[in-house]
Parts: sequence; structure tokens; C-alpha cells
Amino acid sequence: MVNRVDRPDDYAEESDWQAYEDRLDARTRIHSAVALVGAGAGAGLAYTLQSEWQPGPEELVFSAVSGLQGLALGVEVPFAITGDEPPDGSARLGLHLGAMAGLAYAHKNPVSYDQSVLAAWGSGFGHLLGAGIATAGELFDGGGEAGFRVVTPLGAAGFAGGVWLGEGVTLNRDDQFLMGVGTGLGTWNSMAVAGIMDGLGVPNEVPIGFGMMGSALSGLGSAYAATQVDVDRAYTAFVGTAGAWGIFYAGASMIAVEPEWDDYQYLSVLLATSDLAAGWAAWAGSESGYIDPKAAAIASLGGLTGATLGSLAMFMVTEEATPVSVGAMVGATAGLVGGALLTPKIQKSRKAKEQTKRSLPDLPGDWTVALSPTVLENGEMGAYVGVKAFGW
Repeated sequence: MVNRVDRPDDYAEESDWQAYEDRLDARTRIHSAVALVGAGAGAGLAYTLQSEWQPGPEELVFSAVSGLQGLALGVEVPFAITGDEPPDGSARLGLHLGAMAGLAYAHKNPVSYDQSVLAAWGSGFGHLLGAGIATAGELFDGGGEAGFRVVTPLGAAGFAGGVWLGEGVTLNRDDQFLMGVGTGLGTWNSMAVAGIMDGLGVPNEVPIGFGMMGSALSGLGSAYAATQVDVDRAYTAFVGTAGAWGIFYAGASMIAVEPEWDDYQYLSVLLATSDLAAGWAAWAGSESGYIDPKAAAIASLGGLTGATLGSLAMFMVTEEATPVSVGAMVGATAGLVGGALLTPKIQKSRKAKEQTKRSLPDLPGDWTVALSPTVLENGEMGAYVGVKAFGW
């Protein structure tokens, strides 16, 4: 095979080394000739189509994402089939074919940046899902080709699903928040459960694979939800922040009490508390709840400030973990309550300022404000403020 050249061992005869170098030279010449032919054909095709086909930025980005997916296929497919290292050039071939396929698709079907984002998102989490399944099933043992027979099709399916899901979709900031917070919460839950499984004695590969699968499903599910429902980012942030506060209070409480538990027991309490807090926030911030998520940001900021000041105050007295954690919890609670009490006043003040704002009448001509430094009569520095009007 010209594509594969076996290197002689250190004890080979000189003639064997000469034959090895000759085969390398032959392979290099063939590769160079094929590359020149391909470059010439590509340049000719591009020159022929340039008057009718001028790809825009969205099409080029989609082509780049498609090329990366092709690169993954170029590496994974040969390995999944044979279990050996992919032949030389298969990665480049996949990259180029993928980029060309992406351009061809974008030429026939309008694409957008968001569609490229969803395609890359689907491909990445599809690969992660396949890797999780293969890890939990110990399919990477031995040659590893069995594992790639799961990873490769799921990665390609994730890419295709992202392309399909992104047709005509515009991801606003609310959607991006939902994807980020949803993926983060799902990843935390799956990894925490994986840690608990490991603590209970489940074989190591199964918890790792479970964590990877949970994270991948969270990412894929969040992306799908972002394209199907409209959720205000304030609500999403409120739910995610509540989960983080649950972890904080549970962790600080256990540091203060210092129970003699195993790691998985600590993790169980953290997971349960964060999920309860997030579930409460999901209900309390909904239409049937009693909290305005947009007003919760001030309370969270007050809680963060209080926790910082409380822990610093205790650090000035002692370095023991228990009083420091108690001080952080007391400060956080005071900050949360104080922020919640101040929120109506702050909102009322903002509304009053908005009502007192008055816009200037639509005067004719161009009006500008002039500001320049000057020297006052007593010799001190001052400023000159004036209004200039033209064309009226």
C-alpha cells in the first residue's frame, strides 16, 4: 500500500532502509500529484460558479461547522470499521468534503448563524451522549471500535438534528439563557448522581458514563426547549440562582455542623437541597406563584454581599470553619431579606425618575451643547457651557 509505509526496525539492513525511503518518496509524490489535481479542479469549479454563487458570512460559518463535522467523521468512521488508526489524509478529506457539503446545502437552503450554533451544539452533545453510552457499556475496552460505532452515528445525528431544529429559528437572549442554565442544572444533577453511584459501589465506568449521558441529554433538551417555548431570562436566572443558593446553604450548614458522613452522603444532601430550591423557584416565579423574578436580582445581590461581608467579619475573629460558615449564612440571610425589603422602594424610585423625565420639544434646526474649559475672573479654572443652534 502506498498509503501506509511500515518503518523498519533498528536492526534492519541498509537495503531495507533504502527501500523504506523509496516508498516514502513514492507516497509523497502521489499525494502531491493528487493534491495538485484536486486544487486545480476546485479552483476551476470556484471560478466557474463565482458569478452565480457568492457565499455570505452565514454560509461560510455554516460551511466551517459542517467541515468540523466532516473532520470528525473522517477520523471516526475508519476507526469504527476497522479498529485501526485512520489512513493518512482521511481527516483532511472529511474536513474538505464536509465544508463543500455545507456550502452546497447553504446555497440551496438559507442558513443563519443560529442554525450553525445549533448544528455545532447538537454535534458536540451528540458525541458526548455516544461517549457516555459507550463508557457505561464498556465498549471502549479492547480495540475501541465498538465504542466509536455508537459515538459516530449519534454525533452525526446531533449535527443533522441541529440543522433541522435551527431552520428559521432566531435565538434571542432568553433562549440563550435557557440553554445555558438548563444545561448547567442538568449537568450538575447528572454528575452529582454519578458521584452518589460511585460512593455506593457502582462500577466506575457506569457512573462516569451516566454523568456524560445526563449532561448530553440536558444540553440537547435545553436546545430543543429554547426553540419551542418562550421563557423570560429573568425567570430562568431566578431558578438557576435558587439552585445555587440551595447548594450554598446546604454546604455551609454541613461545614458548621461537621457530621461524620461519607462523601456521597454530603453530595446527596447538596443535590436534594439544590433541587428543592430550584423547584420552589420554578413555582414561586411562575404565573401562579407570588414572586416577580425580575425583582429577585436585587435580593440575590444583597445575599451575595451579605455572605461575603459575614464571612470576612468572622475571619477577622477566627479562622475556624464553623464560625466562618455561620457568619456567611447569617450575612447571606440578612442580605437576602434586606434586598427583598428594598426592592419595592428601588423599583418605585426608578418609576418616579422615569416619570419625571421630559424630552425636549422637536425644535427646528440642529441644536448642540458646547462645553469648554475657561478661566474665571478670580483666576480659577472653570467651564463654559452653551447651546448652539443652526438652521432655524
